[in-house]
Amino acid sequence: MPTPSDAELLHQLQQRFETVTAAKVANAAAGKALDEKLRVAFKSPPRRPNVSIERLQEDMKQKEWHRTTTSMSAADERVVLRELQQLQDKAAQHTTCNKFQRELDTLRAERQERFEQHKTMENTLQQLQKQRRQLQLAAHLEKAVADFVTIHVPIPADKMGTLIGKQFVRVHQLEKECCVILEVDNEHNSVKITSALEQVQTAKKAIEDITLATSHAIGLHPDTVKVLMCQQAKLLRELEKSHKLKVDISKAEGILTVMASPDKAKQLENAIDGLTAGKVNIALPSEIVPKLIGKKGETINKLMQDTGALVDIDKVTNNVRLVGTKESVADAETYIQELMSKESQQEKNYTPENTDLFKGSESPPYKFEFFAEFLMANKAKQLRLLRAEALGARIKVLKKERQIQVVGNRKQIDALEGALRERLKDFEQCHWMHEVADKHLLSHVIGKKGSKIKEIERKGKESNVRIDIQDTYVCVFGDDAEAINGARAAIMEIVDNSQRSVFVTSRGLITILMASKRDKLTGIENSSGCKLHLPPLVRDAAARSSGGESDQVTISLAGTQEAIRMAKEQLEELSETHYVQYLPLDDDEVPIVIGKNGGTVADLETKSGSKVRVLRGTGGQSSELQMFGTQDQLKIVQTAVADLLHTQHRQLLQLDAFSTGCLIGKKGDRIKALRLAHPDATFDAFPNRGQVRVKAATPEALQACVDDVLKTLRETHVVEMVHVLQHEQQTATGLPRGSTVPVSPNFSTVLEKNESVVIRLRELEAEGGGGMRVSIEDDGKVAKIRGPALGICKMKEFLEMLVSPESHFVETIPLPSIAFASALEVKGDVGKLNENALRICKQTGCKLRITRSSAAGAAEEGAIRIEGTNASNVYKAKAEVENVLQFYYPDCFTTLDNLPIFIATRIYELLPSLRVKYNVVFSLPTKTSLKIFTDSKLHAVEIATQLEKDVKAWKEQLVELPIAGWLVPILIGRNGDTIKKISTESNARLDLSAPSPSGSRHKDRVLTISSKDSATVKTATEKVKEILIHHKNLSSVVHVSKAKLDVALSVKKDAAKGVQFHVTDGEEEGDLQVVIYSDDHDERERIVEMIEHLLDKCVVITIALPTSVSPSFASSMIGSLIGKSGANIRALRKQFSNVTIDIRRDTNSITLKGPTAEVEKVNTIMGDKIEELLRNEDEFQQRRNSRCQNESEKQEDNEKGTSSANDDKAADETSQPLSLLQQSQLAKNVGPVGGTTGTGDIKLTKNQRRRMRKRAENEKLDALST
Repeated sequence: MPTPSDAELLHQLQQRFETVTAAKVANAAAGKALDEKLRVAFKSPPRRPNVSIERLQEDMKQKEWHRTTTSMSAADERVVLRELQQLQDKAAQHTTCNKFQRELDTLRAERQERFEQHKTMENTLQQLQKQRRQLQLAAHLEKAVADFVTIHVPIPADKMGTLIGKQFVRVHQLEKECCVILEVDNEHNSVKITSALEQVQTAKKAIEDITLATSHAIGLHPDTVKVLMCQQAKLLRELEKSHKLKVDISKAEGILTVMASPDKAKQLENAIDGLTAGKVNIALPSEIVPKLIGKKGETINKLMQDTGALVDIDKVTNNVRLVGTKESVADAETYIQELMSKESQQEKNYTPENTDLFKGSESPPYKFEFFAEFLMANKAKQLRLLRAEALGARIKVLKKERQIQVVGNRKQIDALEGALRERLKDFEQCHWMHEVADKHLLSHVIGKKGSKIKEIERKGKESNVRIDIQDTYVCVFGDDAEAINGARAAIMEIVDNSQRSVFVTSRGLITILMASKRDKLTGIENSSGCKLHLPPLVRDAAARSSGGESDQVTISLAGTQEAIRMAKEQLEELSETHYVQYLPLDDDEVPIVIGKNGGTVADLETKSGSKVRVLRGTGGQSSELQMFGTQDQLKIVQTAVADLLHTQHRQLLQLDAFSTGCLIGKKGDRIKALRLAHPDATFDAFPNRGQVRVKAATPEALQACVDDVLKTLRETHVVEMVHVLQHEQQTATGLPRGSTVPVSPNFSTVLEKNESVVIRLRELEAEGGGGMRVSIEDDGKVAKIRGPALGICKMKEFLEMLVSPESHFVETIPLPSIAFASALEVKGDVGKLNENALRICKQTGCKLRITRSSAAGAAEEGAIRIEGTNASNVYKAKAEVENVLQFYYPDCFTTLDNLPIFIATRIYELLPSLRVKYNVVFSLPTKTSLKIFTDSKLHAVEIATQLEKDVKAWKEQLVELPIAGWLVPILIGRNGDTIKKISTESNARLDLSAPSPSGSRHKDRVLTISSKDSATVKTATEKVKEILIHHKNLSSVVHVSKAKLDVALSVKKDAAKGVQFHVTDGEEEGDLQVVIYSDDHDERERIVEMIEHLLDKCVVITIALPTSVSPSFASSMIGSLIGKSGANIRALRKQFSNVTIDIRRDTNSITLKGPTAEVEKVNTIMGDKIEELLRNEDEFQQRRNSRCQNESEKQEDNEKGTSSANDDKAADETSQPLSLLQQSQLAKNVGPVGGTTGTGDIKLTKNQRRRMRKRAENEKLDALST
């Protein structure tokens, strides 16, 4: 017989189930009928007597026997009969009760039988139901019942109720969700699960999640709490539904509590993390906040509903925080960004650097400034037009900051760029710009108090001609090209006729020009058309106040370029035939030179053709012989005077006034020492002329004396200071806008900006001899020169020229041979510059001139002279000239690279001896290289080979030691005694590197020890190391941060006498080292412990004020924190005396230092105060924005009403006085002092009114600054 299928079995079971169910229903109905009979029977049951039937029967027998056997009256008999009747009634009652009991027993038996049948049927139904459920489940799972498995899962007794649930709700829920059949055994505390294997395992896992559930507490971030509870806890309900858990959240504590198994709790925590995986902060403009919120929060609620992200707005800082899943946060961010882009008032800055509006290789400097002036000219006509084309965007032109600020929405900003281009096109067509060579020409263009500029603008007033000046650039703009060309012609005429140059010559030439009623001066001016400005003529003794190179004077030339060129040529010709020299004369030699009736002087002039004059000494000055003429004529005079005075063993050293003064010494001590060392010789110093005269008996003695003089000057090291000239402050009152008064630069700025000037300074240090150093001090206002006396004067003059506003720089490149000049001259035209030279002149703005000189019987010599008003350009031109020479004559140049810095000095010391044999020129192209320029390739190779050998030997005679900054004063000693003592004892040279101008005074330095003897260097090195080690052993070091430096140094007041504190840089950036120096070891350790204890207790907190606020409000905020006259700060310091409060306006920050607990309290107070100020400012801005919006709407309504009214009616209305209502409205709109119109209807506090006044003042200053 075939096995029936599950469907057939299910059909059979269904039929049998229905049959049994019908029988059960019938049985139940019969049972209910029996229950009804029992109910009715029990409703009026018979009363059973309290006496048993046996007792009644016995009593009846006794009564009957008593009645029958005893004689009694009728009444007694009636009583006995009545009692007997009562007993019979009770016996009848017993019979009735027994019958009723039998009926009840019958009913109960039948009912019990029905109940047993019901139970049997119930069990049968349960079995059938179970089988049917299995078959239905199998059909639902599309599996055979034979594949079902059954497992028993033990359940803890305390978890049975939780598993079952109220009225088996939890069991039914599990059956439905897991597709299983659950049978609960309360007796054995187990659950039987029946279904397919996969479903059984799922149900078992679900049951274990219930039975293993414990209470879990999960800490939540405040953002997470907001996400779960927003929108009536929508996400929380979804979590509970998806994880089948009941979750409880404490908002105050931020704790989520849940009953779940560990795995389920972990899944829940991961799900919560996923809900807050995306977090974004967006700073909103104040005007966007109400638009994002919407009316009664409609917009923000819809955004959260659509995206599922939390949108939390901080109204104090106008910051919106988005929290949710990454996708939801991205959607919300996109929406907000689009809203901001569309609705917010954006700010955009247009500058020459970040836009293509001002790009281009032909764009000159200051074009932006001139364009800004063009916009603001003629009552800002172009700016108003620009605003109209930009759809009313707010535009602010900041000329000094080189930017145009625009505030508007996206549409307005998009329209602005095109409008700017149109304005630039108009500017290009309506302006002319020219660069003036220097400030002197600019002053001529401006005129006295701007008179010439004003005159040009007055002539072009009808065409709105305007002239603006930036640095050395002049710009003219106007309404038509003809007016601009007229102003251009006037300016160029001034420029062409006001060219300036200088001619450096000797003071004697001034005398020649002024002689014969200025005959020669007038002739040069008339023939050339150039105006010559001579320095004041100083006569006789006063003329001797300058000596040597300082005897040079400068003649200023003004006129056209051609006139200046012609004047210079004539001055050069005059200068070449009128050299001047001075020869000191003793009193007994004066009559010999003059002769009888001046006959000797006349003979000298006749023989030589020169001009000779004797200047008698007055006021303690010696007499001099002044000689004018060519170099050959002067040599004839000198030879004749030497023969006349018999001075064969006499030599005149031409030095400078400073060197001569150093040779004399304090109270003449040095020259006295020379006289004692050479008793047979005579030394005479003439500081006015910078001359030293030496007389001796023999040539050998003379040479020894001269050598001793030069040695003394080289070994005498002095210190000289050069100060930046402090000019009287000038103003530009009356000058056109943009013109500035020249300001004297300082040494630091000049050296930082011009590398070529630094290289020239290095050359001068090398030329000045060993030990020549220049250090910049006092923020670049002072240059300190240390070095040999012989080179100080030249260095001092160079430094003075660097910082002089009116200085004129002249640099000369000697040529080994005049043939090299052909590289810069036109072939066949001597003296005329070729294209290479003209290119250099154009690029640097300097002037080049090739000078030639030749003595009798000697080869012609030459040099290239470079002149200019800018030191950097002069030395750039010098480098370019050297590059041109090297290009045409590469074999004559050689370069030595990788030279130590000190080597350059020694190489320059060899230059005089090398020039005896070679025609050679040295220069320093970089700090570590030397360029050699000579007349042939052979000589260049020979000199380079010799110098390389010397350099190799010198490197072995040098040691460099790093010196800690705090040890430098100790190593130097008082007045340099320590370092001088080491140098004297070891016969070595010790040079300490100069400190950096911008570096710390305790920055590490380098000590260079050098000598011509290696043993001497070793001895000096050992002595220095011994001193350094000894003093390092007397010190202790504590590492501190820069912020806690003042805390560490506060122990100074408790330190013993003699303890020194030094601060040096640490190993890491921002770290410092405090060095405690003392002979007492215990005291040092005590100080170190005190510092470490203070550092451990101290904490530093920096509060950065918001950067998004305006500068005026930031300043107001700092003022509010400080309080009136510092009242708030004083109160805090009084309450927290151990806390240091430092408020810095430049960085908008507050630094708190002190004990941790007190600093935290002060930090909290400051933070609350800042939040309150920001909140007040936000409320103020919102009121102002709403007020401005209302005012603009009112204005638009008024304009519409006015435009629609009749002109006559409007005129009549305006002519009538204001009504009382209008007057009251005007009075109502009047705001407080310092406020804006429309604030009168808002009641403000005293502090708010004060802040409004201050803000209005700041805004006014900002407007004026533009």
